[in-house]
Parts: sequence; C-alpha cells; structure tokens
Amino acid sequence: SDLTKIPAHGFLVLWADGQTDQGVLHLPFKLSSGGEAVVLTASDGATIIDKHVYEAQETDISEGRLPDGTDSWVKFGASTPGASNNGASTDVPPVIGTV
Repeated sequence: SDLTKIPAHGFLVLWADGQTDQGVLHLPFKLSSGGEAVVLTASDGATIIDKHVYEAQETDISEGRLPDGTDSWVKFGASTPGASNNGASTDVPPVIGTV
C-alpha cells in the first residue's frame, strides 16, 4: 500500500496497538508497558534488520535514537512521531537520559 512506502529520509509511524481494524498502520499486536524486545526482520522472518530491547515504560517518556540512525538510544520528555530526533528543531524535547 502507498501508506507503507517510506520516502528517502522519511519516517513511518506504526501503531503497536492491536487495532488492525483502524488500517494497515496499526499492527496486530501490542507492546508491553513492562518492557520487551522489538525486532524488525526481513520478509523471510529470520534475518534481523534491527532490534531494540526496552525496559518498563514511564508515563509521558518516549525512547528514540539520537542522532537518528545511530545505535545510541535515549529517553525524551515528549514523543516526536513522524519527525527526526536530531535536535535540529525546537520541537524536539531535551534528552533526559540514556537507555
């Protein structure tokens, strides 16, 4: 679908809420607030492209890479869905800790 194509240097927001009736961007599972691993695999289901293990979640705190595309995961005081975490925008919250 055109909704799942990501342009160069673009972003795609996927909702891990188990509510697939809301469209193709809603995944058929929910993420645990207690922590777990998120793994992105190739279409063969075995080749790992990327993964992130997160711990118990805190209210109103998001996690992301800073700078974008690196292995450095940090916590933010607000989320930036569909936008960069690179800090170039005044809309990006300050980093409050590393993951």
